[in-house]
Amino acid sequence: RRFMKKNYIMICMICALLCSCNSNESNKQNAANNSTYNAEKQEKETQKAVFDALEKSDTQWGDKKVENSKFVFYVSKNSLVQKEKETKEKSILKRWKGKKSISLCCTESELYYIEDMRRVGRIQLENEKTQQLITYEMLEKAGYTFPDIFGMVVYSGHIYLQISGLDVIECGQNGEIGDKIAQDVRYGAFCGNSFFYRRRSSDEIIRFDLESKKEAVVRKKKYKEHVQYNRIFTVDNKLYYELEGEIYLYDEAGNDVKIVKEEKE
Repeated sequence: RRFMKKNYIMICMICALLCSCNSNESNKQNAANNSTYNAEKQEKETQKAVFDALEKSDTQWGDKKVENSKFVFYVSKNSLVQKEKETKEKSILKRWKGKKSISLCCTESELYYIEDMRRVGRIQLENEKTQQLITYEMLEKAGYTFPDIFGMVVYSGHIYLQISGLDVIECGQNGEIGDKIAQDVRYGAFCGNSFFYRRRSSDEIIRFDLESKKEAVVRKKKYKEHVQYNRIFTVDNKLYYELEGEIYLYDEAGNDVKIVKEEKE
């Protein structure tokens, strides 16, 4: 009986050990499956965000409708409207007399507008205080010729204007007119401490360092008909560019990654 009891205990211990091993293997497999699923899900979300941004890249210097985390802003007839995302409540931030051409740009705390390509104004969202920052006349006085204001970007404590001739000018947050940082800009985007852009020829991407104020060619293709760089944009502080109809993630070391759009089933 004592011998049988020992055997019984040993068999139970072996069974428990086997069950434990199987459980551990199952847990490892489940973790691996979850990790693969999460990676695939993240990749699909990134792909969607990249191609959504590609479609909107033409409006990165301003649009009729912009938004931040709390509000949507848009122009309706001669009024500038603010719509709260959560409550859907609408309010009028500014009215104009007569028809105006208005382009908008916003941050979390401020809304900027370009009026008739001649004036840049700012509205503080906290108190709705309006201030005129930059005018056509101010740009002329600073030495810029026929400086119609085509668009603007607020980035890293500065306002960047795109004016006629597609020059990009760096200005202060309170409207101080600064220097030209790029010219003949067809597409461009800010990333890190640099402005990346391409000119009309389209066969190279240039990086202008916002700190050192120096520029360098970072990508170049031998020019051929219909073979050229096109749109340049950012998603989650990463730089992407379009080349020959394909989208690439820019890598500082030169190991750019092609982004393949998932085909819908």
